[in-house]
Order: sequence, then structure tokens, then C-alpha cells
Amino acid sequence: MPVDKQTFEVGKKSSGSRAVRRADLVDKVRARKSSMLSEIQGSFHTLGGGTLLEAVVLPEDEEENEWMAANTVDFFNELTMLYGLCSADVEAKHFGPGQGFPKNIVYYWDNAEDSDPVNKKLYKQLSGPEYVELVFTWVENLIENPSVFPTEEEADWPEDFKSGYIRKMFRRMFRVFAIIYHNHFQALEKDKKAINHLNTCFKHFIFFSMQWELLDFQGEDVKVLKRPIKNIRDQYEKETGSEDL
Repeated sequence: MPVDKQTFEVGKKSSGSRAVRRADLVDKVRARKSSMLSEIQGSFHTLGGGTLLEAVVLPEDEEENEWMAANTVDFFNELTMLYGLCSADVEAKHFGPGQGFPKNIVYYWDNAEDSDPVNKKLYKQLSGPEYVELVFTWVENLIENPSVFPTEEEADWPEDFKSGYIRKMFRRMFRVFAIIYHNHFQALEKDKKAINHLNTCFKHFIFFSMQWELLDFQGEDVKVLKRPIKNIRDQYEKETGSEDL
């Protein structure tokens, strides 16, 4: 399934009362973010204007895991759409193994981490597009797995839903954002609407990650986008009155 030729739309395939309610919540998240699109202006390095704080704070009538689940589904759908806009550029660049990543970075897929408990360390060198395809397929499978994202009201959430699943999903989705910004930004820059949408989604993603502590902002991963993240983080801390994550 070549993700550079199609996008996913997940989160609405599952049946069950909780799945239906989650799909409605995803629509609400998307509508709220769309209303803020015009506020997000500027280039890659000046991104930071416009507020998204209201879009990441838990609403009074929502449960924490359901809020994280709905937002994860929305981010994933948006990210697959954005990467789909890069499809022509992806095909034109013919990335080989070790290519198509941020400068001086190569992402490896750890099979043992997710589905191969026998082989504790099993890494495969990939191209950027191959890595993105693995991320998208892996995330979609988790979202559509009712043992991870429950679809019935009586079903329990995994005890490690946030620590064992959501944080890992956000880390890998962040890497896809990094691949887009470092390799396909110029191709998207020709379309102002596409760039504004990318910047909106990325800022929302970082705000949400800060609010719910889903990324390691002292780690190596985030350094590849440190300038825009600093601008976003400065605004987040100003709006929340926080100093440290």
C-alpha cells in the first residue's frame, strides 16, 4: 500500500457506541482546528502566531483517554493527507535506503519493539518513503484495534494506553512531520493553503504534545525542528504560564 499515492481516513470504520462517539469527537476536533487555520501565518522558522491552546485542553465533559484517542485519530488523518500532497515530490526524488530523512539523520524501524518479541533487536535500513509507509500502516492498525482503542462502552482502556501506545505513536508521527519539513517543504511552499495547513497541524501537534507530555522535548528527535518548536514552545509557555515541561 504505497502511501505516497493515497491517504488514510481512519477512526470511522469501527462499529460500537464508543467508536461512533469517538468519530463525532474527531469531527469536533477538526472543526475547531479549521476555525483557527486563518490565525496561523508565517514561514517555517517564524511559525508561532495564533493560539491553539483551547484545542488541546481537556473539555469538561470528556474523558482523558477518549480525548487523547480522538486527537490521535485526527492528527493521523491530517498527517496522511499532508504527506499525500507530497506524492509527486516523493516520486521525483527517488530516495534510496538511508535517504529522504532530515539532514544527517536516518530513522530505523524496530520490528522487535512492536510485533516480534522473539528477535529483541531487528532493524532494517529504509528510505524515507518506506519508513513513512511503515509508520502509517502501524498507526492505522493500532487505531483500528479494539483492544487498544476500545469501541464498546464496557471495554476497558489498556493500562499503558498513554505510556505504551500514544507516546510511541506521537514520536513516530513527529518523525513524519520532520521528513515533510526537511524534504518536501519547498514543494508544498508553492501552495500557500497547503503550507498554512501544514503549519497549523504541526503547531497543534506540538501544543497537544506539550499539554499531555507525549514527546521528549529534551531528546534527540525534536532537535531536527528545534527552531519552529522553540517558537511554538515559547507561545505555549506564555499562554499557560509554564516554564518547564
